[in-house]
Amino acid sequence: MEPAKVELLACTRAAQLADEVNAAHIHIKMDCKEIVRKLQNLSWQGPLVQDVKHLMEARQSWKVSWVRRSANVADHRLAREGVMNNLCKVWLHQPPDCIHDVIAAEIPAFYE
Repeated sequence: MEPAKVELLACTRAAQLADEVNAAHIHIKMDCKEIVRKLQNLSWQGPLVQDVKHLMEARQSWKVSWVRRSANVADHRLAREGVMNNLCKVWLHQPPDCIHDVIAAEIPAFYE
């Protein structure tokens, strides 16, 4: 499967999860510029893109942003963990061990 489609599928799942937990605000950060542009373009058509937009428009506010791959380390570790172990999990309270060091490294920057 091509990387852009995988990113879009992950974004779809994130939007579905936001709907399931009734999140009022959602901000999805992706390192795939192609998908970010498609989601930000109101006239773009396509079944998966339209599904994501529909789910996100039900939120009080939503945003999709592009970030450099180097800023997406935790996401890539989670994706690798899922692929290697054939997992599809959601962590709502405590993150998995495979990203503790990434989160710990980001905490000081969050408070700057």
